[in-house]
Amino acid sequence: MGRTLLYGRLEDEKAFNTVRRLVQYEDYVLRLLYSAGLQVPRPYGIVEITPEREYLVVMEFFDGAREIGEADIDDAIIDQGLLAVRRMWEAGLAHRDIKPANLLVRDGRLLVIDSAFAQVRPSPWRQAVDLANMMLVLALRTDAPRVLARARTYFEDSEIAEAFAATRGLTMPSQLRHMLRAQGRDLHQEFIALLPYRLPTVKIQRWSLRRVTLTIAVLHPRQPPRGEAAVPVADRSLVAGGQPRRVADGAVCAQRVVAALHQRATSGVQLRPAGCNRPRSLFLAERRPRGHACGPGGAVAGLRSAGRARNTQ
Repeated sequence: MGRTLLYGRLEDEKAFNTVRRLVQYEDYVLRLLYSAGLQVPRPYGIVEITPEREYLVVMEFFDGAREIGEADIDDAIIDQGLLAVRRMWEAGLAHRDIKPANLLVRDGRLLVIDSAFAQVRPSPWRQAVDLANMMLVLALRTDAPRVLARARTYFEDSEIAEAFAATRGLTMPSQLRHMLRAQGRDLHQEFIALLPYRLPTVKIQRWSLRRVTLTIAVLHPRQPPRGEAAVPVADRSLVAGGQPRRVADGAVCAQRVVAALHQRATSGVQLRPAGCNRPRSLFLAERRPRGHACGPGGAVAGLRSAGRARNTQ
């Protein structure tokens, strides 16, 4: 809920309701990338293990490949990374999870993996984010001026400026953000300083009816009507301005509901559990995000077991 309140919802951020749909989509996108000429694992199809529960997406295994963060990077590797983004643009695709774990190097070739959350016919914003993330990953092992010089071979300055205007914070995979902080380098600002001009930052805020309702419910919680007593709670947290406010966790809230019903049955007084004053529909619909907004962890294996549905980022 906190992420929904702060940032809203990014594009195409919906969960796969069934495992079958997940593996079907991953196999489909992998075939699109492979046919577009990208260096991705060759797909071989889907194997059903348990109907509607377990499947295997069979693909080529990149034996001997190393993550780009552990390999030596030369101009040829940089060109291959930038060319991969250009080909995705031309094919109408976006990877959506470009990070060091998803870029492998073997025998002087750059390989792209983990395309389960790629997007077909993405918006220009999503494509721009792919370009900036690729340039940041390549600059981790080299430097910003070198990567920018090679990028100008495939992209115009306006396209590069748009990419870094659209990419910041949440739009970078968590692994990439952590590696940038570990190196103590602000590569994002280095690239912007090298460009001939700077564009205004592209906001990623996306408002929806659910986000507005949740914000109102958190900032202005309903007070118990007259004649109802609130079950006292001990867990509180500090919000803006240092004012304490009750926190309604799912499990804790359920316990309070049970306690309130028990006390109501024994005393006959109408009770409302404190901290659980949100509308019931919102409480049931609330789901906490799992993993990173932009995708799963990198996997080199050619066989993927999709035992459960995963959220798209």
